Amino acid sequence: MRGISREQGYILMLVPVILVGISALTFRSIERSQVSMRIAGAQLGYLQTRLCAEQCAAVAVNETNRTLESNGHVTSRGEACACGSGDTVAAMTCGTSFAPPEERRETNCYGLEVAKTDVDIGISCREGDRQAITLKENVSFQEVPIFQFAVFFDKVLELYPGADMDITGRIHSNDTVRVFPCQANMRMYDWITSATVITGQYSKDNTPSWEAFPLMDGSGPDALMAFTNKTHRPLHELIPDFENWQKNHRVAYGDHAGGCGHVDRLDLPVKGLTDPHALIEWRDLAGDGAELKRQKYAWRASLIYKGGTWSDNDMLPAMLGQDPVGHPGGKVNKDALGRITFWDSQAQAFMRLVGINVAKLQQRAGDSIIYLYDNFPDMAQGGKDVGGFFLYNGNSLKRPLTIASNHRVYNWGDFNTAIGYKLPDGTRSPYPASIVSDYYVHFSNEWDGAAAMKPQPSGGVAIKSRNPSARTILNACVMSGMNEKNGSFTLQGGYQNLIHFSENWADVPFQYTGSTVCLWAARNASGAYSTSWYHPPNRPWTFDPMYKKMENMPPGTPRLVAPKLNNWEISRN
Repeated sequence: MRGISREQGYILMLVPVILVGISALTFRSIERSQVSMRIAGAQLGYLQTRLCAEQCAAVAVNETNRTLESNGHVTSRGEACACGSGDTVAAMTCGTSFAPPEERRETNCYGLEVAKTDVDIGISCREGDRQAITLKENVSFQEVPIFQFAVFFDKVLELYPGADMDITGRIHSNDTVRVFPCQANMRMYDWITSATVITGQYSKDNTPSWEAFPLMDGSGPDALMAFTNKTHRPLHELIPDFENWQKNHRVAYGDHAGGCGHVDRLDLPVKGLTDPHALIEWRDLAGDGAELKRQKYAWRASLIYKGGTWSDNDMLPAMLGQDPVGHPGGKVNKDALGRITFWDSQAQAFMRLVGINVAKLQQRAGDSIIYLYDNFPDMAQGGKDVGGFFLYNGNSLKRPLTIASNHRVYNWGDFNTAIGYKLPDGTRSPYPASIVSDYYVHFSNEWDGAAAMKPQPSGGVAIKSRNPSARTILNACVMSGMNEKNGSFTLQGGYQNLIHFSENWADVPFQYTGSTVCLWAARNASGAYSTSWYHPPNRPWTFDPMYKKMENMPPGTPRLVAPKLNNWEISRN
């Protein structure tokens, strides 16, 4: 019994010891839990703060992207960034800083000039007094403007001049380049890139195609070569020892690209768009997302004409001292609606165009991108949409200017000849300018609207008979649509007729300096191309080298901006 009692006593003595031990263990466990909770809370705060920093960095990158796509410049600055959700909104404070960007120009293997802007973006976020995070990123933005090409076609590009033609800038097609000069010499001075380059004998009258391709050293084109093969074939099948020939020439297409590698499509400038024509279409309030709003001229313009009224970008009435809509007088006809009227042989219809006085159009200093919208179906002509715009008095520009329209644009007389733009080397030139439209026609200085009130075979009276020394000048980049037949640009006029003519220009020079871009098929001017009713001008055309530099691009020049993260680091403060 004693033993039992002693054992019971030991047990009774151990109970408080065990209880004390359990209590100690419990207290330690609670303390460790509290520490763990504090650690977990700190970790959660760190993750929340880091997430906010990364969100602010993404906002900064997108903002920089939009700025560059809109032809803006990144400046050194600091700004607040809203971040957080729920209870963390009030406690979280973030700031973004943009360090002075490093801007540089690079030239890739094909001579494509690429502008790169390296931006140091710093993000500092703090959650109350507990957590502070600093995120630093160096991001490179690559910009490719479309007007750095002398010729850029999204579909088949035809070079079929009937008179001698030189192309001094880059030539590119996302499809095929077809070179068939007819009774003329074709000289090319800079890179030619595409999926395929095809040539051969001009088959209509067995005339050889005389072509001179650009030399690799940039010294100019090589000697003229006569292509007499009636079977139109890729260049590498017609030139003996093509691989060695290509090493000395700036010609690359598809897999036949020499040391530069495969030639790819250049989806410029319509990032995210399935139809490039959307660039010039009217605003779609429901369907246009942020990407379209950054690219479409109708969203980017500072002055808008639609429905007979002028508006600012916010669609509030624009305060214009003088209405640019007008009539040039003289022999230009005006119908009962005040529109300028004349017969267009290609469309086989009377045009009804809104007259725009370009001199008055520039009265507001901030209007660098101007968008013109029209829609004018004429029931008297079978419901054809015969609207569009008639530009006149555009000889002298006051500043860089872009005029964009969803419709036809006709331009009467010289455009942008005043030498008012100062280049970095101190010389002066016409202002950077572009005309962007569904379809583009240029009239001579001697155009007679009264004589154009009826169909005229072969363009009517020769321009030269009105003025023996006649010539017309256009200094601007042109982005416009080509007539399309069976889904192709083939035999629809080619590069030399993207600027359309509807007069008898025989032996009259049309002096053009700029860049020519065709991304879409014309929708409002869909008449088939024909040479039966006009004689084209002499074409002393050149690519203005000032458009190789980003700072000289016309306002709103479409471009693809691709951000690339070079390096980053994150630290806890």
